[in-house]
Amino acid sequence: FYSSLTLFFVNLCQDKSDFSKEHQTLKEYLARYDVDSPEHQSMPLVIIRVNKEKAYWLENQKYYQGFISQIEENEEVEMSFLSSSLQGFARWFMMFGDHATIIQPEALKEEVRKLVLAVSKKMTDDSGTKNQESTCLPVGRDFPQSL
Repeated sequence: FYSSLTLFFVNLCQDKSDFSKEHQTLKEYLARYDVDSPEHQSMPLVIIRVNKEKAYWLENQKYYQGFISQIEENEEVEMSFLSSSLQGFARWFMMFGDHATIIQPEALKEEVRKLVLAVSKKMTDDSGTKNQESTCLPVGRDFPQSL
């Protein structure tokens, strides 16, 4: 086993394959997309502002949402995206929405409103849940001091 593994690495190190293909930069790639053109209307431009202190939460995830640029302004970061799904973006936005503002489009604001209402209804709906009193912490003098 070890001799075949050693042979594999020796051959790998001696391989003279050229992997130096030049790729265009992300900026060059994105420059091909004119956001206002009719063919890209299915990917609306989304602009949000996020609290600068919380923007680090989005560093790895923003690229999956169609991130194209950001500008730092005072205590906020304005981020632009080309989104392939406003519903998907709205669900992602909900994770940090208490630290952000949607600038555009209005359709995204409406999607977030729908989600907030649905979650709120689900949280206040008593149907299908156990007796709330049994799941709530005691209040007042019955509350254990050790917590």
